Amino acid sequence: MKALAYSLKSKKTATASYLPDFTAEHVRDIDFAVLKKAGIKHLLFDLDQTLRRPYSRHLEDDVVTLLNHVRESKQFESLNLVSNNQRKLHRFSKPIGARVFQPFRRGWRIIRKPNPAFFTQVLKEIGTKPGQTVMIGDRLHADVLGGNRMGMYTIFVNRRGPIDYWFDWLLLTRMRDNRRLRDAISNHRKRK
Repeated sequence: MKALAYSLKSKKTATASYLPDFTAEHVRDIDFAVLKKAGIKHLLFDLDQTLRRPYSRHLEDDVVTLLNHVRESKQFESLNLVSNNQRKLHRFSKPIGARVFQPFRRGWRIIRKPNPAFFTQVLKEIGTKPGQTVMIGDRLHADVLGGNRMGMYTIFVNRRGPIDYWFDWLLLTRMRDNRRLRDAISNHRKRK
């Protein structure tokens, strides 16, 4: 796990930024001891392409083993899946003992990541503050920006699998994320 914007000396503040606090190649590269030291009590994991490969019907054994070890270590109060996927996700949450948070309706609108109302609802249901929570995901816009806006710690991980979903190809998601990350790092270095 590599620190980008994080500092142990200061409290995390809410900011509309694409700059994650940390980056990691894979969820197994996350240093959970550093998160515990920073005061993190709740883990929010994106599901699609953070924990599972595209179109996979189950989590891979290495991910299940890792997350069960983290949960059973009792370092954190909760482990949660936070997904924009609207399908039933119990087959992913059950093996790791995670609670699932998905988009919800408010009137005619569907509230999902990165909308602050989505994260506000998640934090309210968990019963925690943003500074005690980390959002871990593979998309800068939905996961990192959404978490940073709330004042949560954020970890940007490389996507799982060699392919993307068809809508990511259509929307050029990875190309835009690469540009956003490059610009965020450049702006952060200029401010130092």
